[in-house]
Amino acid sequence: HDNQSNPQSVIVWEVSTGRALRSFLGVPAGQEMEWPLFKWSHDGSMLARRGPGVISVYSTPDMGLLDKRSLKIPEVQSFE
Repeated sequence: HDNQSNPQSVIVWEVSTGRALRSFLGVPAGQEMEWPLFKWSHDGSMLARRGPGVISVYSTPDMGLLDKRSLKIPEVQSFE
């Protein structure tokens, strides 16, 4: 849930139920990242999130981290 020092600025919702599936922190103040930070798979079964030096892939509908780990990719700046 949001708070002043560390807000969860992106929330993935299950539209049919109105249930929040997962929340993500935004980019820290003063730090810039090239958008998009998130990409959906063509069929909506996975969501990838790019962060500093990592790409994390989450599977729907539980939004669990795929293989319970992020892919470490030093200096990753964008993804397609």
